[in-house]
Amino acid sequence: MIPTYLAFVGATLILVRGSILERLRSGWAPLAKVLRCAQCCGFWVGIAGTPILSTRTGLELYGVRVVDGLISGLSVSLLALVTDATLVHLLGEPEIHE
Repeated sequence: MIPTYLAFVGATLILVRGSILERLRSGWAPLAKVLRCAQCCGFWVGIAGTPILSTRTGLELYGVRVVDGLISGLSVSLLALVTDATLVHLLGEPEIHE
């Protein structure tokens, strides 16, 4: 399960920091806000990854495990926030190449 969380944190950091997605981040305002914040993006990546991380516990609503979704979203969000902050502290803010 830990490698799965690490993969989701990596996916989150690619979405937030990857230069290949800069056009997407400068597009539609609500999406751009989510894709510029590691914590926000991590939450939605965790929610999307719920079927992979699901422990099959909690309230089921329309075939989706609500508690598992919240736990996955919040966990990936926190891990992505801490990882992003640590990398920025160690390496500095990434440069934008145009």
